[in-house]
This record gives sequence, structure tokens and C-alpha cells, in this order.
Amino acid sequence: MNNQLIETIVESIKNSNQSLTKLIITPATMRNDLELSIFQSLADSQQEIVFATDKIFVRTFEELATATLAGEIPVVSYPLLTSSVRLQIIEESLKSTQSKLKVFKKSALKLGFIRKVSQLFEQFDQNAWTPAVVDELAQIVKKTNLSLSNKLADLALVYHHFYPQLANYQTKSKLIDVLSEQVGLLGDYQLIYVGESILTDAHEARLLQVLQANAQQSDLYSFPTWQTFTNHPGVIKTTKKVELPGSSETNSLFEQVNLLAPKTNLINTERFEVGKALDKPLEARWVASQIHHLVTDKTKSVRLRDIVVFLPTGDRFLSRQLSQELNKLNLDHNNYETTTLTNTPLSNVIQSILAPVELRYTIKNIERLLNSGLILANLATDTTNVKSQMIANRWVRQQFINHLKQNQIETEMDWKNDDMWTVLNQDDGLINSDKTDNLHAIRQRVQGLFEQVNEERLVASLIELLTTENPAEGQFSLLTIDKRQASNLTWYLKKYDKDAEQQLNLVSPKTGMGSLMTETRHRIIDLLLYLVGQPMTSSQLSQKIKSILSQPFAYQTNDNGIDEVKIVPIDQVQLPKYRYAFVMGMSQSNYPGELKADQLFTLVEEADLPNENRFHLTQSEQMIAKENELFEAMQTSSERVYLSYSVNDLTGKLQTASPYFKVVADAKVAEGEVLNTIDNNQLLGVAEFDARPFARLATYQNIPVPLGESLAEALFTNNEHELSSSYTAIETLMENPYEYFLKYGLKLFEPTEIGVTAALAGTYLHALLEQAGKLQDNVSNQSVVAKAIEATEDIANASRDQAKLAAVLKTLKATATNRYYKQRLETAFKDYWEGQQANGVFEVMKPVKTEWAFGDSTSFSGPEIELESLTLKLRGMIDRLDLYQDNGVTYLNVIDYKSGKVNQSLMKNYDLKLANGLKAQPLIYRLALENYLSSHSDELKESLSITGDVKLGAMAYAGVIDPKDKKFAGIWDIEFNDQKELLKSLYQKSDARNIDALETHLIDLIKESFNQLLTGKITIAPYRIDNNDDGIKYSKYQAIMNFDENIGNQYRNLKEEQDED
Repeated sequence: MNNQLIETIVESIKNSNQSLTKLIITPATMRNDLELSIFQSLADSQQEIVFATDKIFVRTFEELATATLAGEIPVVSYPLLTSSVRLQIIEESLKSTQSKLKVFKKSALKLGFIRKVSQLFEQFDQNAWTPAVVDELAQIVKKTNLSLSNKLADLALVYHHFYPQLANYQTKSKLIDVLSEQVGLLGDYQLIYVGESILTDAHEARLLQVLQANAQQSDLYSFPTWQTFTNHPGVIKTTKKVELPGSSETNSLFEQVNLLAPKTNLINTERFEVGKALDKPLEARWVASQIHHLVTDKTKSVRLRDIVVFLPTGDRFLSRQLSQELNKLNLDHNNYETTTLTNTPLSNVIQSILAPVELRYTIKNIERLLNSGLILANLATDTTNVKSQMIANRWVRQQFINHLKQNQIETEMDWKNDDMWTVLNQDDGLINSDKTDNLHAIRQRVQGLFEQVNEERLVASLIELLTTENPAEGQFSLLTIDKRQASNLTWYLKKYDKDAEQQLNLVSPKTGMGSLMTETRHRIIDLLLYLVGQPMTSSQLSQKIKSILSQPFAYQTNDNGIDEVKIVPIDQVQLPKYRYAFVMGMSQSNYPGELKADQLFTLVEEADLPNENRFHLTQSEQMIAKENELFEAMQTSSERVYLSYSVNDLTGKLQTASPYFKVVADAKVAEGEVLNTIDNNQLLGVAEFDARPFARLATYQNIPVPLGESLAEALFTNNEHELSSSYTAIETLMENPYEYFLKYGLKLFEPTEIGVTAALAGTYLHALLEQAGKLQDNVSNQSVVAKAIEATEDIANASRDQAKLAAVLKTLKATATNRYYKQRLETAFKDYWEGQQANGVFEVMKPVKTEWAFGDSTSFSGPEIELESLTLKLRGMIDRLDLYQDNGVTYLNVIDYKSGKVNQSLMKNYDLKLANGLKAQPLIYRLALENYLSSHSDELKESLSITGDVKLGAMAYAGVIDPKDKKFAGIWDIEFNDQKELLKSLYQKSDARNIDALETHLIDLIKESFNQLLTGKITIAPYRIDNNDDGIKYSKYQAIMNFDENIGNQYRNLKEEQDED
């Protein structure tokens, strides 16, 4: 490994006076590597020397100043001037001076322009320039270039307004300057500097000179670099160069070769490997394969930490592609990506809280707030409260969102209406207290957040909301901050906001918080500190937060340990400690890049900037600096450098190799080598995908294992080991046994249906028809419909399904569209009932019972079927029972309302196959009535004042919806019966003997199915008719079933029968 530099530094530390503090100064991009390498080398030392490691400090200039001055100098207690605050101050300065600007008046408040000015003013600060220097520069240029002079005059005007405000903040430059004057605070020290030989920051250059002059011992180590600021103050002349293994040829290349006309005879081609790929994914795969070869070659003994990969700055696609390829090969790596913070959880919380009042309670805004995971997570901080922990569950959050959608709760008035916040059981329609309590807890938390935001003192109230924590009052901190930030916040609130608390109850930072979240917190706190006391609307504050969070941020995407490949942008100079360096994306568009007109200065104006007052790198100099970054990257490696680029960019446009790539490639070709041209995966020599871990998946068969009799009985029976089933459950079992297992065995809830659905419409229609049946004999024909609608509205204490119906009515009244649907349903009901009255139906058939249940504890006993081990009790609900008298005999006619189509074709083609398209439902009703009449005939006659014989009559479906009413199209996806089928006897072509045979057939089918069910043999075998209809297409459980014919599942294929069959 390239460890000569580290060994030299460690040897210097060993040979120095051990009482001296060791100050090791280095750029931020090399700090971690240098610190780790030095301490590792000291730990591996074989000599018996005790080192006072607590006296060895690896610092950047800023870190050294902050650590030394803390508690000693007042400037450290000032708020930190972060990039977020700098942008706000510059924006305010531009607003204040906009009317006086000549050139930049129109672009002054554009975000891109503000950022460009911020970068320029940061360079002014690094050069230690005052506004007077900028004024002087504008006057110098005025003689030769008036346009450039006017631009500089505008910038000087803004800088005059900006510069005095820096006095109220702690800046890097100010800290470093104070330390230069107070260097005695460091005591006696040994200075070691590792970095560039020319410092581009005047403050750092001055501090380094002062540190060198006052050190007991000093060693400065630099590595070759191109000199971009030729006349910049602070050039270090006394430096030590460490000759690195194999670097002499490279050094000569750096020092002698002109970039525009490089001399190929100076290149040591043995140290280079080049690869030209067809596209970026192949380039990333080639680099990953080369790394894999290095670390798996036992003859080389290469570790992952011996490798560094340089990428073009800002190329996120190449960065992510390389990460994916390294992950495929199980190679640990540390990837620094640049991204924005506009979609972090905390950002979403802030944007939701600051939403306009009219949009604050919309479902979209609430969903964004809850999906952040921060709001409800804070409710779970009380470890003694099981309820608060449970509602932090994401499934509960989703139930809350579903409740909002189902009931169309989107206004503050809806949120304050207690009637909108009730959850009902699906089976009995009663209130589910646990779910209702969860809704109220989340509702209370969200409302509390919104109510804490005070528009009159917006910034201060937002700070208090985000930072204070008072569990007793239900307040929990969203921004966890350190003591120094807490002190700043308290000081600012006291100074600028008279209504602020005397002392905020702030909490410490959470451990393990991701870098994205941490950076989001810091930026928001910085911004709020700056804005305290300023009048601000929610919209304005929201825009400012979006602006500061949209600025790029580099973060680590992996943290597996120290043995990993390091992936960094090319502009982050690294310590020369790696054995192998990869430089990717070496196309001419990246190195040196293209000349484009700058936002502040044109190319012509840049050429007229005086060299003796250099403050801005011209674009041509920036391009040269990019090439210099390549040389620094190559110098990082001691053994081999890998260069690569892709011929096509992401859009398919051809790219040209960079000049240096061409030089190296041509030199290797001249020596007879064949270049690596990667145009397919096979050339990489590494398996693209290791299928061995997935071998079992290839032969996987999704065939359920039998449950066993004891488990099946426990699943499908109730607590008293009784087995009961409705017609709907029997139909489900016949269509798809696996769905029956999920719904009635595991008792999984069906997904909540949102909005106006066919089921919701059917529930409301059934309720209207039930009330009409009860009123038919008690009021006039003209008022039955109106009375039924009125009675349905007041049914809360009268209906068996009161809670369920109440929820349905809430949904139908939630929005204008839903209210229109409700009106159309009432019109359909009116048309049906009045049509029956007009046709004289109620004169010959008298409704006597509605919603008549059988088979449960509150109704008459239903039919029972003896199985092998248990008795199956059938249950159900008869919509309406009519009496029809003929020749002294009273017939009981069963009417079953249908708001949709009766799919007879389906019912005569699955296993429960009955003649003439009969469904099992009317036969089950017939069995129930037969069972009832056998034991309760006299009771029925007495209650209904019937004389003579009582017999079973027609079992009929009544279609309620008029298919000609096109206004219903799109409300539900079903077809409707023809009007002529409003009342159709389903056994009109059958005699009693045939019906008896059908009943016997039905009972046999039920016995067979349930006996098999209770043995625990559940099959995934839904029906399918001629590859069209099937028993799984419309199932709400199809995602759970994972039904796939490719993994062993099969349909029961049935042929559709025609009516004549």
C-alpha cells in the first residue's frame, strides 16, 4: 500500500518532544483518511513507545479555530453563518438594492442568480475583500469595459449592504482570523500540514504562516498540483515533497506536459489501464468487475480500502449505477451522493404544517404529514402508554387515511364534527371502540399541530412547535437539537419575540439519525434563527424552506466499516494512500467540459478581468482546473490507475474521450496493447447474476400444505365449536376455497372500499326498500316513498344495521358529487316502488316482513346439515316476504332485491351447478322457510292473521335499477337487468319434484365441500370459464393469494353452457 507519506508523518511524531501537542492540519476531504491512517499506524507500531494520543489532533483550519476558541472568545457564541443563512441575507440585500441596480435588476430575485452571487461573495470573503476593494476593481475596469464595470458596480452595491451584516454572525473566515491573532491559546505544539502547496483561501494561508512561525517544530507535506491562483497571497515556499513509489514518471508528466499537446513519450503506460464502454451501465459494470478481480486475486492481497473511485462531479446516474454493480458482487463501498432535501420526512412535515388554511385539512396534505412517520412516532415516546405505541403503527396510519377517503373528510369543519369519526365492524355494524379511539388520538395530535401555528408570530410559534417537548400537555419535539443550538434559539426568541417562553424545554439530538435528516434539521434551524422577529406569511416561509432544502447536499449512502471501496467526486482531493485509483466518466464533456456563457460575466468580460486582482476563475481556467483534478486523482494511486469513459450518454448521443484519455490510450496502442472495449456483459469476466441462492425458487410450487383436522376445526368454527355459514360464504367456498380460508378462516379484513361503490349503493337501496315495505299498508301510496326516505334518515335507533347505515349516509352526504349519487339512488328507488304500485303488484302480493333473518340468536332457526364431524347451521337474511292468496291457499313469496345483474351464466357453470340457471340462494331461503313452517306454522298464521293452508310460493329476484337510466353509468361497473325481469320466478319451469331433487343436490354439494374443508385440505383452484371469467379476477384477496400458473397453480377450467343446454 502507498504508506510512505503516513510512515513519514508517524516517524516525525515519534521523534518529536512527546510533551508537545501534535496539530495535524489537512483539507476536509482528506481529514478522515489521514486521521484513521495515522492512528492505525501508531497502533501497529512494534516499538515500545507510549504515545499520548489525546495530544494528537487531526483538524481542518476551521475545526482547529472552533475547538481552540470555544469558551474563550465571544465570536464563537455568535450564530453560525451557514449557507442557508447566507442565501437569506443576500436575498434581503438584493431586495433592498434592486431599485438601484442597472444590469441585474430583472434577475436580482431569481434563485439561480442569488446562488451565483452567494458563491461570488464567498470568494470575496476568502480573498479578505472589503466593499472598498470591489469598488476599486469596478473603477479599474471602467476604462476598458463599461459593461463589466456596470456589473461590478451592481455587485459592489449589493456587497455594501451584505458585508456589515456579517458582523452579527460567526463565519469560518472570522474564526480563522481570530485564531491567527490568538495563536498563543494553543500552547506549545508541533505543526504538521498535509495538503496543497498553494492555498486559495487568504485567511487559511495567513493562519498557516502564523502557525508555522510559532510552532516548536513544523513539517509541511504537499503533493503536485497545478497552480491556478498565481498571484494569490500566502504561497507556501518551504515544503517537503515525499517521493511516492512509482511516481517519478507521473510527476514529470504533471510538471512538463502541456494539456493541449501532451507528450506521449513521458507516460508510463504500465501504470494505466483504460476501458471504453458502449454506455454508462457497461462502464460501471466494467469498473465493478475490475475491482472484483483485484480483491479476489490471492496473489495481490488487495483489500477494499486500498481502492478509490473518482466520478465526475454531480453525475448521480453513474454513482448509483456503480453502487448497484458493487452490491451485486457483495463489495462494500462508501458512496458520497449529491441530492436535495426537499422530500425528507421533516421537510414534508413542515410543508404540511405551513399549507394554506384552506388546504391544511385536505386528504393529500394529511397523508403527506402522517406518511413522514414523525408525528405518530412521537406519540409512542410514552413507553407506559400501549395505545400511543400502537397508533404509531403504519397500518393504523393507513386505516386513518382510508377513513378520511371513505368519508371525504377534507375541511376543518369535518375534522371538528365528532359524528365523522366512528369506525364500524364489518360483520355486525356496531362501533369498533379500539379503531375509533385510534382515529381520535391521531385526529387530536394533528389538530394540535395545526392549532399551535400562530400566523401573527409565525416563525417563533413554529420554532416552539418543532423544538419544545412537554409530554404532559401532549407536545413532542420534532427537531432534536444540541445545547449550543438551544442557546441560540432561546436568545433569539427572547430578543425578537416578546411572547416567547422564558426558557424552551429543548431536547438533545437523537442518536443514529441519518445524515439527510440531520442536515435538514440544521438548515431549517438556521433559517428560522435568521427569520425570528420578521413578519412572514405561511406561504412565504414555506417557499424559503423549499429554497434552502433544494440546495445540493452530499451524503454517505453506506456505512459498513473501514474496509470498503471509497467512491468520491473528482473535485474532492484524497490522501495519496490508495494502491488503486479508478477515474470514471472521462469524456470531453466532463474533462475539460464545454465553454458556456456565465450568469454573471460573459466569456469576453471574463477575459478583461485584471489578473492582478484575481477573484474569479474564468471558464477556461475552470476547465484547466478540471484536468488538474484528474492528475490529483491519479497521484492518489501508487500501483495502478484505471481510466474509463462511455461512448454514449444517457440520451444515446456520442461522446468524445477527454484529451488525457486519448493520450494514454494512444500510447498503449502504440506499444501494441489492445484496448478494453466493453460492448456486452460477456466481456467483463464476472457473472452478472449468481442464481444459486435462487435455485429453489425456480422449482417452487405454490401448493398449500394441509392444515390438519384440529387446526381446520379451530379456524372455521366459533368459540362454542359451532359451524355456521351464509349463502355468500358457501358461494365463496364453491368459487375459490382459498379465498374462503383467508376470509372465514384467518378472518382477514377486506381492503376498505373508498367512495361510492356498488356495495354502498346496495346498502342504501336495501334500507329504503325495507322502510317502504314496513310503510306500505300504513300510509297512502303517494307518500310511501317520501316517508321511506325520511325514515331511513332517522333509522339510527330503529334499524338492525344502524351504525353501518349511518356510515353509508355520511359518505353519501360528504361531497356534492356524492349527494348527487344519493339523489339518483333515491330516484331509482322511487321509480321501482311506484312502478310496482302502478302495476298493482301490492294489490295481489302483500309485503309482511322485511329484512327477516334466520340462523342467528335473534331470529328463527335456520336449516341444519349434518356433516361427518359437525352440524352446519345455515344463516341468512330475507329481504322481503310477501303473501299471495289463491283459491283459499296463502303462498309465501320471497323477494330478493338486486341492484346489479344476476349472473346466471356463472352460477350454472361452477361446481354448484343447478338446472335452469338457478342459484343456491333461493333454495337456501326455501329450506329455511320449510324448516320454519314445520315448527312455527301456527305461530306465523296467528301473527299474520292467515286462515287456511300456508305453502311456499315463488322465490324471485327483483331488479331495482332501471338499465335505461344512463346517468348511473360509471358509478359502478356492472350491468343491469332488463325492466321486464323485475319479478321473475326462478323455478317457473320446474315442478315440485324437480325442486326437491335440486335441494337434495344442493345439500350433497354443501356436505362434500364442508367435509373436505374440515379435513384441512384447502386447494388454490378457482374456476375459469373458457379463459374468460374466473373466481379470482375480482377477489379482494388476490394480492395475498399470489396465484400464478407458472408456480404450480391451476384453474378448474369449465366450459360455458348455453341456455339450450
